[in-house]
Amino acid sequence: MEYTVRYYGQIAELVDSNEEFIFSQADTIQRFIKDLIQIHPILKGKTFQVAQNNQIKREGALIRKAVIDLLPQFSGG
Repeated sequence: MEYTVRYYGQIAELVDSNEEFIFSQADTIQRFIKDLIQIHPILKGKTFQVAQNNQIKREGALIRKAVIDLLPQFSGG
């Protein structure tokens, strides 16, 4: 499947891109992240949130062909 991946903040700086298309057979966020780290090893060990269709997803969540956003960790107050 082809996924549109959008990067924000420090994540965009690390991968030197705001958006790209990635081909992956992953069916969960966790598997997709593994594929993504193979493409961008610099993300290994980094903390970020994954959103699909504008909703934050957990690692075990199922994914479908969609836009996936990688967001840096937010600090709250």
